[in-house]
Amino acid sequence: MRMYGFCSGALWKGGKTKIRPSHVTMSMYSDTIYALSTGVGRAGVAVVRVSGADAGTCLLQLCSLEKLPAARKATLRKVIHPKAKEVVDEALVLYFPQPRSFTGEDVAELHVHGSYAVIKSTLEALSLVDPEQGRRIRPAERGEFTRRAFENGRMDLTEVEGLADLIASETTEQRKQALKQMSGHLRQYYESWREQLKSCLAFAEAVIDFGEDVDESALLEILPKATEVVEEMKTHLKDGRRGEIVRSGVKLAIIGPPNAGKSSLLNELARRPAAIVSPIAGTTRDVVQVNLDLGGMSVVVSDTAGIRTQTDDVIEQEGIRRAWATAEEADIVLCVVDASEQSNDGNQWIANDTVNTRKIIVANKADLVGEQKGLISRSLQDVPVRYISCKTGDGIQPLLDELEKIIKDAIVGDTKGKEMPLITRQRHRQHVQACITALETFLEGCEANGGTLPLDIATEELRIATKEIGLVTGIVHVEEVLDVVFSEFCIGK
Repeated sequence: MRMYGFCSGALWKGGKTKIRPSHVTMSMYSDTIYALSTGVGRAGVAVVRVSGADAGTCLLQLCSLEKLPAARKATLRKVIHPKAKEVVDEALVLYFPQPRSFTGEDVAELHVHGSYAVIKSTLEALSLVDPEQGRRIRPAERGEFTRRAFENGRMDLTEVEGLADLIASETTEQRKQALKQMSGHLRQYYESWREQLKSCLAFAEAVIDFGEDVDESALLEILPKATEVVEEMKTHLKDGRRGEIVRSGVKLAIIGPPNAGKSSLLNELARRPAAIVSPIAGTTRDVVQVNLDLGGMSVVVSDTAGIRTQTDDVIEQEGIRRAWATAEEADIVLCVVDASEQSNDGNQWIANDTVNTRKIIVANKADLVGEQKGLISRSLQDVPVRYISCKTGDGIQPLLDELEKIIKDAIVGDTKGKEMPLITRQRHRQHVQACITALETFLEGCEANGGTLPLDIATEELRIATKEIGLVTGIVHVEEVLDVVFSEFCIGK
């Protein structure tokens, strides 16, 4: 049951603006922060970023400048160590005055040579800069640059998450999806719904506050709008988790009896000896995972323990349990059997009703049966059987081509010329579902719509729905969610 809070006889209306997390003080945001924004290790160039009110002071002191360089124009300058008074490096220096910077604050960048010694000396030099009175210059925390961009309105939460996904992207489709999200694709949808809900909420509150002057029957005008938003959101959720699959990777499980060639197939797919191959049955006891790039998609392939009906080995029993659990969570299951075993019946590997996913029977060791294929039961109906030989490599490429087609057409969908998947995280899905639940309660319970909820109670559901959508983009009442989002970033981002 939903609990409602009352204050002075009326429902409390919470604020709708962003607030800073409880553990973040204003002094932290008055600090100037610095960090290495590129990878650690030997490189041609390393970028050291500085953000805050004393970003310009850092440039003036480290580069012995009388005035700041022209905004957004690269200038070659010598970086001088404040204490040792020696040249640290010759660097390209850039200055971005607020608010036209990544964080919305004054930002400076030092593009130095990427050796460990240069980077260490540059960061040490920044720590010795003398800031304006009452302020301090310190190393940045994880994700603090991006968090300041969010706090200063330069990005919303979905764009922040898009940036994190872009940095972590490993495949073409992940890059495309992250780039589109970072450019505001998600925000436009959610903000559109939020604006519509705010309009409905404002109208309902007007009826409550000015009931004598506003005809309550006019409330019926907002019901179709709320209904339309609910239907749009339901369609939004019916995406087969495509966005989340693109982001985290397609899960492909390899299962089957011992010594059928599961580990050999994994090695063929990975093009390296990722799993131990042995003629001894039960070599694989745990789940071995390999990440592949298949047609621009991230695919997580899991090799599992051999499955047999009876075994007294407790370790093997646990391996079999994990094998079935992996298959149950997979998007695609390759059921590998030995084509040379005449007693084979591929049906046993799809008999487990809990494995409700796309399956392909892979008959390995086809080189041992020659032209006498067809030993695998043909009563599998719509479950395809593919003959391969991990020893000779025959059939491997056609199998890869088929997997790529299944992934693009059936799971993710061909995104060429179509809308990219919208929901990329479970967090988005949870808030949208909560919004739908609140709107449906409002529509079903509103007295103006034949329900039993008084208008002020029903209107609270509208407030909850508006808040839930705001939680996706960052227009929230409480911001515990921010710690989760920004913890994904590395230092310097």
